[in-house]
Amino acid sequence: MIVDYEKSIIDFANANPEGWKQVQDDVVILYPTPTIWNSHCIAALSDDGDVDSAVFDEFRKRFEDAVTDDCNTSMALTVVYDALKAETNDATKKALIASFDEVLSLDLLKKAEESKKDASSGEDEETVRFVTEKIEERKAAKKAKDFAKADAIRQELLDKGIVIEDTREGVKWHRA
Repeated sequence: MIVDYEKSIIDFANANPEGWKQVQDDVVILYPTPTIWNSHCIAALSDDGDVDSAVFDEFRKRFEDAVTDDCNTSMALTVVYDALKAETNDATKKALIASFDEVLSLDLLKKAEESKKDASSGEDEETVRFVTEKIEERKAAKKAKDFAKADAIRQELLDKGIVIEDTREGVKWHRA
């Protein structure tokens, strides 16, 4: 079942809680998946550090304002995007994603963990961490338009037998 307006889902769920329980697994809401959301980006977030409550509260308020503004999901998704790009620690970003996902039900953290396992199948944790750090370092170099450094990182990984591929869904890697 594809529903055009998320508001009608909320209205149905509020008016028919028992009926909603029966059909909720069959409801599919299609969202585009921006590159920043790719599972690699979220999977690369660490659990280190404490959640910055001021930043968390700021983004949570923006998200709630969007959702309560006639269920403005496009603005809510923009807040998710902004939170992932924000200059804050990874623990805060993961807490925000988990909080937003309580409403969006996109299983972003679960999909990120699955992606992490897929990418690292048969790889030790140290290798996965090294490759993930190098991919993030390369992404930062590209963002800073330091393409020579980005190419050097790609070559460094290739010299270690790791191939990275830039896809629409983000960077993927595997053994050569």
